[in-house]
Amino acid sequence: MTKKRNIFLAMISVLVLMVLSLSGCIGEESKFVGTWETSSGIDMFTFNNDGTYEFQSDSGKYSVQDGRLILTSDLTDLTVSFRYHFSDNNNQLTVEGIAGTSLSYTLYKK
Repeated sequence: MTKKRNIFLAMISVLVLMVLSLSGCIGEESKFVGTWETSSGIDMFTFNNDGTYEFQSDSGKYSVQDGRLILTSDLTDLTVSFRYHFSDNNNQLTVEGIAGTSLSYTLYKK
């Protein structure tokens, strides 16, 4: 009986860890949801709840994986990935590594 109980507790522990891990990923992606613009207001990104984005005349899918924002364009079928970080209480988003360079782009939540 003790062996069955230990196995059951181990399975519950693994399940709890999996749920917590997945909720962390979902929580990170939810930070992107909304419309973001540059300080000039010229460029705007919109990230939707369903994992899609719109930027100028392009749209596609986005995801977050291993601390990187991954965008896949529906128009070009090109996938790009950026380092990112949030600041100002998650109202400022900086993406880095644009086109394989050290360039960065700062966006502000509308």
